[in-house]
Amino acid sequence: MFHFLLEMLLRGLILTNFKVPYFQPTLDKDGIFLWFRAFYGRWSGEDLLKTRVVPIGEWDMDSTDTVIIPFGSNLNFQTIIHMSVIVNNDSQDQKVVGLTGIDSLFADSGNINISRSIGGIFDNAGFSDISINRGDISIWFST
Repeated sequence: MFHFLLEMLLRGLILTNFKVPYFQPTLDKDGIFLWFRAFYGRWSGEDLLKTRVVPIGEWDMDSTDTVIIPFGSNLNFQTIIHMSVIVNNDSQDQKVVGLTGIDSLFADSGNINISRSIGGIFDNAGFSDISINRGDISIWFST
Protein backbone atom coordinates (compact mmCIF):
# COMPACT_ATOMS: atom_id res chain seq x y z
CA MET A 1 0.00 0.00 0.00
CA PHE A 2 2.86 2.37 0.82
CA HIS A 3 4.36 1.95 -2.65
CA PHE A 4 0.99 2.62 -4.29
CA LEU A 5 0.49 5.82 -2.28
CA LEU A 6 4.06 6.92 -2.98
CA GLU A 7 3.59 6.37 -6.71
CA MET A 8 0.30 8.29 -6.71
CA LEU A 9 1.96 11.15 -4.80
CA LEU A 10 4.83 11.21 -7.30
CA ARG A 11 2.48 11.16 -10.28
CA GLY A 12 0.60 14.09 -8.78
CA LEU A 13 3.82 16.02 -8.21
CA ILE A 14 4.96 15.33 -11.76
CA LEU A 15 1.64 16.26 -13.38
CA THR A 16 1.42 19.56 -11.49
CA ASN A 17 5.08 20.47 -12.14
CA PHE A 18 5.49 21.00 -8.41
CA LYS A 19 9.18 20.87 -7.51
CA VAL A 20 10.38 19.08 -4.40
CA PRO A 21 13.96 19.93 -3.36
CA TYR A 22 16.47 17.08 -3.80
CA PHE A 23 13.95 14.91 -5.62
CA GLN A 24 14.33 13.84 -9.24
CA PRO A 25 11.42 11.89 -10.79
CA THR A 26 12.16 10.03 -14.01
CA LEU A 27 9.60 9.38 -16.73
CA ASP A 28 9.73 7.36 -19.92
CA LYS A 29 8.82 8.87 -23.31
CA ASP A 30 5.09 8.44 -22.58
CA GLY A 31 5.28 10.15 -19.18
CA ILE A 32 4.96 6.94 -17.17
CA PHE A 33 6.64 6.90 -13.77
CA LEU A 34 9.65 4.55 -13.88
CA TRP A 35 11.82 5.22 -10.84
CA PHE A 36 13.04 8.07 -8.73
CA ARG A 37 16.14 9.26 -6.99
CA ALA A 38 15.95 10.71 -3.51
CA PHE A 39 19.05 12.64 -2.54
CA TYR A 40 20.60 12.48 0.88
CA GLY A 41 21.59 16.05 1.62
CA ARG A 42 22.11 18.84 -0.84
CA TRP A 43 25.63 17.95 -1.92
CA SER A 44 26.11 14.21 -1.41
CA GLY A 45 24.20 12.97 -4.49
CA GLU A 46 23.95 9.50 -2.88
CA ASP A 47 21.06 7.41 -4.15
CA LEU A 48 18.83 6.15 -1.36
CA LEU A 49 16.58 4.05 -3.61
CA LYS A 50 17.58 2.29 -6.83
CA THR A 51 15.92 -0.02 -9.32
CA ARG A 52 17.25 -2.89 -11.36
CA VAL A 53 15.44 -4.68 -14.17
CA VAL A 54 16.31 -8.37 -14.50
CA PRO A 55 15.13 -10.35 -17.55
CA ILE A 56 13.29 -13.57 -16.77
CA GLY A 57 14.83 -15.22 -19.83
CA GLU A 58 13.57 -18.49 -21.30
CA TRP A 59 10.66 -20.08 -19.46
CA ASP A 60 8.10 -22.55 -20.79
CA MET A 61 5.38 -21.61 -18.34
CA ASP A 62 3.04 -24.27 -19.71
CA SER A 63 5.22 -27.22 -18.69
CA THR A 64 7.33 -25.74 -15.86
CA ASP A 65 5.71 -23.99 -12.93
CA THR A 66 8.86 -22.47 -11.35
CA VAL A 67 11.87 -20.56 -12.63
CA ILE A 68 14.97 -19.38 -10.74
CA ILE A 69 16.75 -16.27 -12.03
CA PRO A 70 20.16 -15.21 -10.69
CA PHE A 71 20.39 -11.46 -10.06
CA GLY A 72 24.09 -11.25 -9.30
CA SER A 73 26.24 -11.00 -6.23
CA ASN A 74 26.50 -7.19 -6.27
CA LEU A 75 22.95 -6.81 -4.91
CA ASN A 76 22.30 -7.66 -1.27
CA PHE A 77 18.87 -9.31 -1.25
CA GLN A 78 18.23 -7.95 2.24
CA THR A 79 18.06 -4.43 0.79
CA ILE A 80 15.17 -5.32 -1.57
CA ILE A 81 12.02 -3.44 -0.65
CA HIS A 82 9.79 -4.21 -3.65
CA MET A 83 9.65 -6.46 -6.72
CA SER A 84 7.21 -6.55 -9.62
CA VAL A 85 6.84 -8.80 -12.66
CA ILE A 86 5.84 -8.25 -16.28
CA VAL A 87 5.20 -11.44 -18.30
CA ASN A 88 5.13 -11.57 -22.12
CA ASN A 89 2.95 -14.03 -24.02
CA ASP A 90 4.47 -16.07 -26.88
CA SER A 91 3.44 -13.68 -29.64
CA GLN A 92 4.70 -10.76 -27.51
CA ASP A 93 1.58 -8.73 -28.21
CA GLN A 94 0.36 -8.84 -24.62
CA LYS A 95 2.00 -8.12 -21.26
CA VAL A 96 0.64 -9.30 -17.94
CA VAL A 97 1.65 -6.90 -15.17
CA GLY A 98 1.72 -7.67 -11.46
CA LEU A 99 1.15 -10.91 -9.64
CA THR A 100 -1.88 -12.14 -11.58
CA GLY A 101 -1.29 -15.87 -12.09
CA ILE A 102 1.86 -15.88 -9.95
CA ASP A 103 1.77 -18.00 -6.76
CA SER A 104 5.06 -16.76 -5.34
CA LEU A 105 7.78 -14.24 -6.04
CA PHE A 106 10.70 -14.11 -3.64
CA ALA A 107 14.43 -13.44 -3.47
CA ASP A 108 17.15 -15.22 -1.54
CA SER A 109 20.91 -14.72 -1.37
CA GLY A 110 21.45 -14.64 -5.13
CA ASN A 111 18.29 -15.67 -6.94
CA ILE A 112 14.75 -14.61 -7.66
CA ASN A 113 12.22 -17.44 -7.57
CA ILE A 114 8.92 -17.21 -9.46
CA SER A 115 6.18 -19.85 -9.37
CA ARG A 116 3.09 -19.64 -11.55
CA SER A 117 -0.33 -20.87 -10.50
CA ILE A 118 -1.18 -24.42 -11.56
CA GLY A 119 -4.19 -24.18 -13.87
CA GLY A 120 -3.84 -20.37 -13.97
CA ILE A 121 -3.57 -17.98 -16.88
CA PHE A 122 0.08 -18.90 -17.63
CA ASP A 123 -0.54 -22.67 -17.58
CA ASN A 124 -1.32 -22.89 -21.31
CA ALA A 125 0.35 -23.13 -24.72
CA GLY A 126 0.29 -19.34 -25.17
CA PHE A 127 3.17 -19.10 -22.68
CA SER A 128 5.38 -21.98 -23.87
CA ASP A 129 7.88 -20.49 -26.36
CA ILE A 130 11.46 -20.74 -25.03
CA SER A 131 13.02 -18.66 -27.81
CA ILE A 132 11.87 -15.34 -26.24
CA ASN A 133 12.51 -13.44 -23.04
CA ARG A 134 9.45 -14.31 -20.97
CA GLY A 135 9.43 -10.90 -19.29
CA ASP A 136 11.17 -8.75 -16.70
CA ILE A 137 11.39 -8.35 -12.95
CA SER A 138 11.79 -4.84 -11.53
CA ILE A 139 13.62 -4.77 -8.20
CA TRP A 140 13.56 -1.71 -5.94
CA PHE A 141 16.28 -1.73 -3.31
CA SER A 142 17.79 0.65 -0.79
CA THR A 143 21.45 1.59 -0.62
